[in-house]
Parts: sequence; C-alpha cells; structure tokens
Amino acid sequence: MQRESARRITSLDKYQALSQEGLLRQFNRYIIANDTKVALRATEAAMAITMASREHRCGDYSRAELLYTKALSLDERHRRYNASILGNRAAAYMALNQYDKAIKDCNAALQYHPVYFKYEIILLEWCYYTQNHYKESVADFDEYMAKAKVAPDDLRHVRRERDQVQKDWDRSKYHHKAKTTQDGELFKDMSAAYAVLSDEQLKATYDKDLRYGDQ
Repeated sequence: MQRESARRITSLDKYQALSQEGLLRQFNRYIIANDTKVALRATEAAMAITMASREHRCGDYSRAELLYTKALSLDERHRRYNASILGNRAAAYMALNQYDKAIKDCNAALQYHPVYFKYEIILLEWCYYTQNHYKESVADFDEYMAKAKVAPDDLRHVRRERDQVQKDWDRSKYHHKAKTTQDGELFKDMSAAYAVLSDEQLKATYDKDLRYGDQ
C-alpha cells in the first residue's frame, strides 16, 4: 500500500506543477494582448493564484481554497484558465477531506477543457481511492478514456492507472482492512508539494498546446 501511495504522489505532484506553470503562461498571454481591463483582471488573478499557492504550500488549505475561488471569479469565459483553477481548488478540497467538492471541481474542469485530462483523472482517482470507492474510480476512468481526445501515449498511462485501481479493488474484496491515517498524511504532503516539473517532454508538449490551442 505504501509503494502504491508513493506512485500516486509522484504522478499527481507532477501534473499539479504542470497546471501551475500553465496558469502563469496564460496570465502572460492576457497582458501581452494590451487590453487594459483584461490585463488588470489578469494581474488580480495572478496575485490570487500566487497567494493561494503559498497558502497551499504552508498547509493552510482553507485559505488556499478561498483564494482559488476568488481567482475563479475573475474570468468566467476562459475555459483553460477555469480548468486550471478548478483543478488546484480540487487539490485544496482533497487536503481538507472535502472529497465531494473535490470530485465536483474535477468533473467541472474536465468539462471545461480536456487538456487537463490526466491531471484531473488522477485527482478523481485519489478522491475515490482514499474513500475505498474503487467502483466509482474505475467507472470514471472508463468513461473519460472513451471520451478523451488525447495522444495514444497519454491514454496508455491513464489506462495503466485505471488497471492499478482495478487491482486494488479486486484485492479489497478479499481483504477488508481499515485504511490507516498514513494514506491521508501522504496525500496531504503530496497536495502541498509544488516541485518544479522535471519532465522536459511533458513541458514541451504542454507549452505547444498553450501556444497554439484555442480557448
């Protein structure tokens, strides 16, 4: 169980950092457009995101959630931006053990823009995994894999996550052991971490999508 938790921590931490990096690039695109009103709104949003990230790293998840909510209200029409914010707010909700709200934000982010597919599906997995809701987790994997418009390589990684959850579910049918608080502490450490994304290939793919993709 500890090894499986560590695997999920590494994956989610990577995509959370990816999302944060994407947000900063989006704000830069607003400012470059030379639209005063949009630039001011983007600046306010950037400040809210920076503060939210700091509170998240410090473990004040309630404050981080409030700041992410503020940032979410600043540009309701930008689908990529809102998908990013929702994903980060979901991570804050999860650290607060508010899994229903986290699941709602994850699903909303996936509706906004599928570019965050891998990040949100891992968040969803953790929401269900920490509650032993394996059936719901597998069902979400199957649904989104059927709908996702992503590269085959990306889908292969997601399918691998799905298969691992299925294995956990199968094992749980025979071993009804109560989960310890260790998983919860591991996840809080994970959701509080904002390490620099180290996978250059993922960074290049994401940068290309932000540069040429539509809202």
